[in-house]
Amino acid sequence: MKLSFSLIIDVCFSAFISFLLAFVVLNYFIDKRFAIAFSVILSIPIAIIAFKKITEKRKKNTLKKAEKDALDIMLSQLALYTQTEQNEFFCHAFIKAGYAPTRKNGAIYILKEKCATLIKMGAEGAKKADVVRAFNLKGNIEKSYIFTSIADKELEDFCKRFNGKVTLVKAESVFKFLSSIDFLPKIKFNFPEKVPLKKQISTAFFSKKKAGKYFSFGLIFLMMSYFVPIKLYYIICGSVFLLTALILKLFGREELS
Repeated sequence: MKLSFSLIIDVCFSAFISFLLAFVVLNYFIDKRFAIAFSVILSIPIAIIAFKKITEKRKKNTLKKAEKDALDIMLSQLALYTQTEQNEFFCHAFIKAGYAPTRKNGAIYILKEKCATLIKMGAEGAKKADVVRAFNLKGNIEKSYIFTSIADKELEDFCKRFNGKVTLVKAESVFKFLSSIDFLPKIKFNFPEKVPLKKQISTAFFSKKKAGKYFSFGLIFLMMSYFVPIKLYYIICGSVFLLTALILKLFGREELS
């Protein structure tokens, strides 16, 4: 992770908040000059922690977003394939992975491994009928697999009734397999990105961008404590806002473009 201007601002922001919080507390117990000095000293390790935490989080978020985007693209593109095109695509994938697949009755057989695979990477994923069909596949096979874009708990529980004869391979595992052999589907159509409601709510309440607002509220309350008779209320509220700003800056959701 390169040392960017935004990273420096975030680290300084975190250090300044920790300085203010420490000063608010220490100023009541020791001389103001010592309170400032100790607050500066205490803000230094916070700055170091903030630098490490923010750097690691940005790197992790970038990797996660890139992988999630690639997974979403894979699912959206495979959903455009007909069943025949899906079977043909994965047949070539197995060949590239070093297997010798054969297509028969809508399934892909790998006779050397004594297994067969049903491909259900469409928009609806696999159904219970597909599990039964996979179980009843004929030939010298010991195990059947179903590559599916969607697999809920009910389908997983139903699959377990067949004592390991049928295994669901979920979208994440399919993505890892195709990525490992560098054989992800080509993009036929770009779907516009739609932000899920859950993510919208999470971003609304835990967005890193909101740290600035809480910081402003904290400063306002602390400044007002110098002009009102009941100082403790404003000091506590200001400290809570500053602490919230620090938490959001270090742990809040970061929106990546």
